[in-house]
Amino acid sequence: MGHVVYCQIPGTDSDTRDSLLDLYAKRIVYQVTFPNVTNLNFIDFATKFKIKKGKLETQSPNVVPRVVPCYSSHTKGENYYLYCKYQLLKFKPRKDCQNDAWGNVTASATNYLSLVCLFCYSLSY
Repeated sequence: MGHVVYCQIPGTDSDTRDSLLDLYAKRIVYQVTFPNVTNLNFIDFATKFKIKKGKLETQSPNVVPRVVPCYSSHTKGENYYLYCKYQLLKFKPRKDCQNDAWGNVTASATNYLSLVCLFCYSLSY
């Protein structure tokens, strides 16, 4: 879900169009139109919204995003901390930047592991 590159978008100086991930990062500007948009994590955002003609619109209710992990969820794997990091990025709502997903804690392997556990325990089912 990165940038999609186009050449010379008519009427603009831009050569790229925002992806859904870009709009998620800028979602505060949609607060008036979609009141709870800043409380959504990226997966919920991708489930509820789509881009149509460069504008954010409500998605049909039967859409389920497919998410494929890049890192193993095996707890003994050498990259498990990266799996934890990306789980926080996908599922924990954040405000201005990706570092908001882990709060005021230094980004490190140990902290990713602790924070994903805390986040999972904080969810109410």
